Amino acid sequence: MSRKEPHIAVVSINRDKYSETFIQNAFDALPGRKTLLYGGYLPTHFTHDWRREGSEIPAAKAGFWVKKPQNEQEQQEYNLRIWLRDHKVDLILANYGPSGVAMLPVSKVLKLPLIVHFHGYDAYRSDILGSYGREYPALFAACKAVIAVSENMQCQLISLGVPPEKVHTYIYGVEESRFMQQPMPDGPMQFGFVGRFVEKKSPLLLIEAFARVHAQLPEVRLRCVGDGELLEASKALAKQLGLTHAIEFLGILPPNAVAEFISRCHVLLLPSQSPASGDSEGTPLAILEAAMAGRPVVTTRHGGIEAVVTDQVTGLLVQPGDVEGFAVAMLQLATDPDQVKNLGQNAAERARRDFGNKSYHQKLIDLIRRWSS
Repeated sequence: MSRKEPHIAVVSINRDKYSETFIQNAFDALPGRKTLLYGGYLPTHFTHDWRREGSEIPAAKAGFWVKKPQNEQEQQEYNLRIWLRDHKVDLILANYGPSGVAMLPVSKVLKLPLIVHFHGYDAYRSDILGSYGREYPALFAACKAVIAVSENMQCQLISLGVPPEKVHTYIYGVEESRFMQQPMPDGPMQFGFVGRFVEKKSPLLLIEAFARVHAQLPEVRLRCVGDGELLEASKALAKQLGLTHAIEFLGILPPNAVAEFISRCHVLLLPSQSPASGDSEGTPLAILEAAMAGRPVVTTRHGGIEAVVTDQVTGLLVQPGDVEGFAVAMLQLATDPDQVKNLGQNAAERARRDFGNKSYHQKLIDLIRRWSS
């Protein structure tokens, strides 16, 4: 007799945010019945396909045996409880710690297993730890499992109170068929950046470092994919430094276009560092995508990066915030195409061995089946 797959409610703040393909891909990989609940930490909408706009979770009237909700949050919690009960959901997978906190009262009343998947800022950022983080001990005590995306994050979560036996470290996977290894492009060095233009990704440092390389090698180019609060400041800095002809800002691209973009670059750049908020990288997906495509990276010793990039083997690592060091590493690769090729080949071999989507998704599926059976 075949196994009956559980009905999983996957909770996500957003439905189709361009920088959260790891959530979308994992949702697609789950077998059986699944529903995406989205619209905030305490979700307001549901859909069975994240590519399509869903429906609002309907308001539920309290019966005579239920205390009438006293505010909007209590009403939404009650709406969710009724929806989850009526749709016979077997387990809740909450993406991000604050979503886990928001869903905890709902899961407790329904006695539904709760798994919480941390991704980055939710484990580090001071404002999150000072607000939702106060509820983390209760969350960790009640949930069935906690997922980290790097060993660095695993240590951080244990320091925040997760029992070691509850935390599982699953590094993201990459779709091999999309990010296929291709020959290096011809012509001058093309550097690429894929990520949000936020302080943690250090786009201004990136442009300053590129300016130093460009001063010695005027033919090099930098192309950037993404959006964020520092995009306009980044464009302004490029203009101030006289680099508008050498730096291209492409905005947000869909996943297939990102794969094509990476294939047209020689080297991917990601100068991550911890901002004043204390935020930190988990495991940046763009680094894994570049590796799968056979492209080395210049990046920093930050968060979970050192676990997936080996210095001088699959890429180059420098200290966070070191503009000069980052520029030197870029210049080293810009003047040594053989090293670029060798690092890229090493990165591709490791990515195919360790960072495929199937492995990440199977671990996630096995954990869900364990707690929903």
